[in-house]
Formats: sequence, structure tokens, C-alpha cells
Amino acid sequence: ILIGTNDIVLPVSIQNIRDNIIQMIRMIKDLSSSPIYLVESLLINGRLDRSNDRIKELNSAVKKATDGWVHWIETSKMNDGYGHLDLRYTSDGLHLNEYGYRKLREIIEESIGEKDE
Repeated sequence: ILIGTNDIVLPVSIQNIRDNIIQMIRMIKDLSSSPIYLVESLLINGRLDRSNDRIKELNSAVKKATDGWVHWIETSKMNDGYGHLDLRYTSDGLHLNEYGYRKLREIIEESIGEKDE
């Protein structure tokens, strides 16, 4: 599961967003016995419409609420030295470019133990 940050720009609390994410994960879990992998929301770089602090707060809240029943995939390898999404991986500070998706795929495959042949 990869969840973006669109809800963060709404006048909605982090707890409400977290609860909606948890509800979605529980619905998936009820329908499948497969393990669930959750990619933390990626940080942004240079965007005025959202905040890395709120993204970090949301990631922390979701991680804490799903500890033990969801496999958490960290994306910190995609951050620059200042704690923002590295500009090599994005063209607009929010959405991944081709190189960014390759890096994300590498992180996910490493996390689930698969290697592309």
C-alpha cells in the first residue's frame, strides 16, 4: 500500500487521516490473508501546499497504530541531507519521476526480499 499526501492539505486532523488509513487497511486484511506492506508517505521538497512536519506526524501515527500487523517500508533513502525528498527523484517536489519510481521499487523489493532478475 502506498498512500499519498493529498489529505494533509485538507482541514482534517492527523488522527482522522490515520483512522481512515487504518480502516482501509483493516478492510484489506479482512479480505486477504496475505501480508500487508505499507510504504510510508514520501516527504516533499519545496512545496508550499504541504508540510514535511505533517507528513512525518502522519507516518509516525500510522506506524504506531499498525505496529505488529503491517510490514512498514521506510523511504528515508529517498531523502536528501536536509530531510526533504531528494530532487533527483522528483520533477515538482511532490510526484516521483522515472528515476524516483526506480528507487522506490528498489526499496520495496529490498523490503520484501525480492530481486528483479
